[in-house]
Amino acid sequence: YSTKLYHGHVLDLANKELDYLFVPRFASRKKREVGCPKFVALADILKYTKKDLPPIIGPYYSTSREKHGFWRLTKIIFEIGFKFTKNPFRIIRAAILSLRAHRRAHDELIISEETLKKWERSEILLNDAPTNNNGEEVLKVALVGHNYVLNDDYASLGVRKKLQKLGVDLITSQQMPRNLIERQLLRLSMIDFGLEMSEPEKLPLKELEKYLVGRNDYLYFEFEH
Repeated sequence: YSTKLYHGHVLDLANKELDYLFVPRFASRKKREVGCPKFVALADILKYTKKDLPPIIGPYYSTSREKHGFWRLTKIIFEIGFKFTKNPFRIIRAAILSLRAHRRAHDELIISEETLKKWERSEILLNDAPTNNNGEEVLKVALVGHNYVLNDDYASLGVRKKLQKLGVDLITSQQMPRNLIERQLLRLSMIDFGLEMSEPEKLPLKELEKYLVGRNDYLYFEFEH
């Protein structure tokens, strides 16, 4: 569903006389983590299946790959930046401003466990205030789903606004504390035939790496340790 929406959006943009399409390929954000293959491959799929598209800027970056660190990211920034300006200082300034904006948005979005408890006790609101509750006790709902669906009124059929009109106090899965999510992930079996081996959380790190970590991007899994 998400990729169908993406392709439709790209086809719509293709008719607007654009200079470039920016379709970055982030294969992983952490050493033992893998991104969704359908998103990693989007730039290539668009390039080879759609005609008459603007040039695609599709840099590839994967934290799980060797030599994909600070200097790799810096190289990508300058390769893209030089498409728009020959001034390296403008590129550096744009990169710094983008990084600051990203960190600020991340810090504002993801809450702490203490903030979550305050929300559970109805001491604070995390999103727009619910309406039409008529003085009754406010119903709290965790809205779970992919961020690109929940934050898109078209894709989600406006579910957030509808729930708020019904007097519901929302929290989204995107806002949940990361450490809380990672602790719960340890309870899951991350490979097929998981019952044929010890539970992941009971294995030492070296054993986990033996079972689950390979040099191929698509064999990486992350465990808290």
